[in-house]
Amino acid sequence: MGEKLHSVGSNEEGQLGIEKSSVVDHSLLQQPQFPSGYRSRGLACGWSHSLVLSDAPDGQTAVIGFGGNDFHQLALSASQTSLPTAIPLPIGLRVAFVACGMRHSAFVCDSGALWLFGENRFGQCGVSSLAPIEVPTRAEIEGKVSSVSLGARHTVCALNSGRVLSFGENRFGQCGVNPASVSPLTLTIPGKKPRQVSDILPTPTRVDLHIEERPNTIVKCGWNFSLVWQPPSPQDSL
Repeated sequence: MGEKLHSVGSNEEGQLGIEKSSVVDHSLLQQPQFPSGYRSRGLACGWSHSLVLSDAPDGQTAVIGFGGNDFHQLALSASQTSLPTAIPLPIGLRVAFVACGMRHSAFVCDSGALWLFGENRFGQCGVSSLAPIEVPTRAEIEGKVSSVSLGARHTVCALNSGRVLSFGENRFGQCGVNPASVSPLTLTIPGKKPRQVSDILPTPTRVDLHIEERPNTIVKCGWNFSLVWQPPSPQDSL
């Protein structure tokens, strides 16, 4: 039997990948209207959007998106879609895995390059302009990304070397950086008065783990917190 993709829960913005109807919540498994010939092999869910990593009929990798797109978290033209749709990617890009935050998205390529798109009001896409990122944009990171996770408004990634980087909202210290050590920047939100903030990291910033960096480190994000897992060191068995 081939792989099957199912969805369940709220479909208010089409995030289940099925046609919207008067029935918004689904407690029975649904089957998204997936494009013919695509084989799924990875998936991620955000606040109201979904990404599915797939192998396309032409042998290329594809990232399929559906659900809410009001912050460009699907990198599509419509504000939302219930129809699973291939996100335009640079030609020849080979995607290894995908991740979703509340309203931003990411994928990592086989090369270790990290690409992000969607809401960037808190710098969670790693672009200092804080403007929404409408198309997949490569993060300016030296080194290969081996693990990435997206929180509500922050992003944490680990490199092959074991170094951990973070960016985005740091109000609760979820980026692992002391807000007191961050230079304030001017935050401008439409309709509101600009203000100085020091709880935003607009570009990838090294997290000081206060211990040795280890390859194969894994990171995970919650709404406003983060976890970092390190494998055992050879010295641990001595």
